[in-house]
Amino acid sequence: MTKTAEKTLKVLITGDTTTSGISRSLDKILKSSENSGATNLFKVIDGDFNSWLLQAMDPTSAFQTDQPDYWLQIWSPRALTDNSQISSQVKMFLAGIEQVMQQNPQTKTKILLTNFVVDPTLPQPLYQSLQLEKLARELNQMLEQFVTDNSYAQLLNLQSVFTQQGLKNLT
Repeated sequence: MTKTAEKTLKVLITGDTTTSGISRSLDKILKSSENSGATNLFKVIDGDFNSWLLQAMDPTSAFQTDQPDYWLQIWSPRALTDNSQISSQVKMFLAGIEQVMQQNPQTKTKILLTNFVVDPTLPQPLYQSLQLEKLARELNQMLEQFVTDNSYAQLLNLQSVFTQQGLKNLT
């Protein structure tokens, strides 16, 4: 009886902040002794720091050359306060993904996107907080439309993670 070669699932992780800790943790979990039979079944690709837009736009990026099975894009709560160009960049990012997926129909990458949340640990004046909540809603509507229009994309609710895990555990 011949053993068939098992496909290695590739997972690309990017974010607007450092994702190396998440990548290492996921890699460790996937290759743990409990999953010892699955050691070679997963490859975690850590996108470079803040490379999320580049991944969608650059033909030499891991997304376009490695064609991962899954791409997890994590936006930190600080994306709203630390990046004044976030709206236009998210539009370019989503358009870049759509273009790659349309030009390369053989690409089977599942895109997993976190939604945007206002940083719950950052004290803000009420006016600024309301502006950030409005921006988060607008960006999340953009993401929801993208997911609705593209079956390869899923939206992960970051706010529910905060609620379930508690802020104390996440900070």
